[in-house]
Amino acid sequence: MLGEQPGGRIERNYIQSPTRCLYADDGSAYWTISGNVVDPLVNSKQGKAKGSKVWLYVWTPRIHDLKIVGNYTTTAAVQNKGTNCVPVGTRVEDPLSAQARAIADDAGLENDYEDIALPLLGNQ
Repeated sequence: MLGEQPGGRIERNYIQSPTRCLYADDGSAYWTISGNVVDPLVNSKQGKAKGSKVWLYVWTPRIHDLKIVGNYTTTAAVQNKGTNCVPVGTRVEDPLSAQARAIADDAGLENDYEDIALPLLGNQ
């Protein structure tokens, strides 16, 4: 997320990353973040989570007024120093429910880029 974006939406994505999965840049505001499936990965080189498997990283009070609602994640870990950025209705699931898997399956990359995707955990 970058900057003030009234009406901006980040929704129905499947995100796997060994670091901060949903990262709000300094000054981000007025975004809606909903219905995403967020799965922080373990850093395989170190055999441990890099950072702390944080699914949401809102690192400064200058990030404000984010509507964070109805997301799925495999960890409850967040860093939230934002102003008026309280996650609501977050579902922590491991393994992921059928509803979360359906979002992940539908998210995907465009056909031309599918070869760069990591497999959905559990489908390997």
